Amino acid sequence: MSMWPASWISDDQHLAMLFTKWRGSRAEAWAYNVSHGQFLLRLHRLASHSLFIWCKSCQYVSFASHWSDSAVQVASSSGQVVLSDHEYLSVSCGAVFAAETDGYDIQFPAPGA
Repeated sequence: MSMWPASWISDDQHLAMLFTKWRGSRAEAWAYNVSHGQFLLRLHRLASHSLFIWCKSCQYVSFASHWSDSAVQVASSSGQVVLSDHEYLSVSCGAVFAAETDGYDIQFPAPGA
């Protein structure tokens, strides 16, 4: 089952709602692709049900490998989206998307799709 594009959420209001829902969960840096400027963060509560946060067109990325009691926040500034969580996470990117899943498998659109 492809999660793109129907399940990915990108509007600020829904992102804020999801981040509030997942506050206090465990965070894990799931994937980072320097050459493509993409970062993927997974929030979970020690179960397979997760919130994946996908950052694209990243200009700056700083993150811990994992942390507990997450409090991820998103803000827009000068055409960039800034994702942060205290000293554990700081990402400046062009776009942020989020998707809730019932497993560890997450699919992205094929290149050029």
